[in-house]
Amino acid sequence: MVIFGFTGDLTRRKLIPALYNLASQQFTVARVCRDRRPAASPMSDDDVRKKVTEDFKQFATGAVDADLWNGLSAA
Repeated sequence: MVIFGFTGDLTRRKLIPALYNLASQQFTVARVCRDRRPAASPMSDDDVRKKVTEDFKQFATGAVDADLWNGLSAA
């Protein structure tokens, strides 16, 4: 799966929680993410991971398994 606009609203509200739910039901989830940010304000991989984790915790549909989330959000 390739997600363009990874830091966008649709991704943080719907796609990331849906991918987590698939992974929690033993579906294999591979991800490649790309965001279109201006070169003047790039985000490091760690910054993106931190932001996605904060957003995910806000929009998760249930209890979050930390081990599963760490595996899903790892590089």
